Amino acid sequence: MLKKFEKIEIYNINQSAVLIKWYVVIHIVAVLAVFLSALILRYQILLLIIILISLWDALNRQRNFNKVVIRHRFETTWDISYLDGIFTAIEILPSTVITPYVLILHFNVMNQKNQTILILKDALGHEKYRELLVLLKISGLQKDGL
Repeated sequence: MLKKFEKIEIYNINQSAVLIKWYVVIHIVAVLAVFLSALILRYQILLLIIILISLWDALNRQRNFNKVVIRHRFETTWDISYLDGIFTAIEILPSTVITPYVLILHFNVMNQKNQTILILKDALGHEKYRELLVLLKISGLQKDGL
């Protein structure tokens, strides 16, 4: 049961438009590299097909993206919720990467295999992203020298 002074922060992670644009740009560069290579035509076509399948897969995963909700409550408790809306306690690992534009969140769910979520700044909004970074840094996840 929550007490009056206990604050809960909720972070709704949405689909990132920047990530989709980066997928497209990286695949276009790969296509250009294939056409500029000295490979014979059939290998160029094979690589082009592989690159297009990769782009289709990446865009399909982003199209089917389900919102993820991360909740921080009390002093050190973190929870995560996927599509079902049921929160599960997680342990955020020190291997989490914190940068001003990208957050690679490493965590354990009930001592299972490590999981990772890529969070770009636009997936949360500027203020909520900044709040999340500050909370993670305060939690002791900031490594020296970063």
